[in-house]
Formats: sequence, structure tokens, C-alpha cells
Amino acid sequence: MRVNVFLNKTTVTKEGETVQEILEKCGYTIESVILLKEGRVVLEEEVSDNDTIELLPVASGG
Repeated sequence: MRVNVFLNKTTVTKEGETVQEILEKCGYTIESVILLKEGRVVLEEEVSDNDTIELLPVASGG
């Protein structure tokens, strides 16, 4: 199964993987990005073939 992640990056996933598992596979942490699947914020949702997952950097500072 293929899932499109971030800026034209594509990763191969297993059936039933969650967006968080894919995030970790791509080397990101849940604290560093906000995940959007088809325009909705998600965390534990499973992905389907050819889904698009967008990763938005979390901005912080003081």
C-alpha cells in the first residue's frame, strides 16, 4: 500500500497502519508536527491506499 506523505514523499505501508506509525517510520515525532489526513487533523486513524498525509511543523518559541 502506498501513502503520500508531506512534500511529494511517498512511503510504503502495511495494511492497517495508523498515521502515527507512518509518522514514526518517516523519522518525525508526534510533538514536532501536526498530522492532516485529507485536510483533517488526525492521530490514530488508519490509512488507506493512496491517502495523502500532510505534516505541518509545530512552531514554538519564547
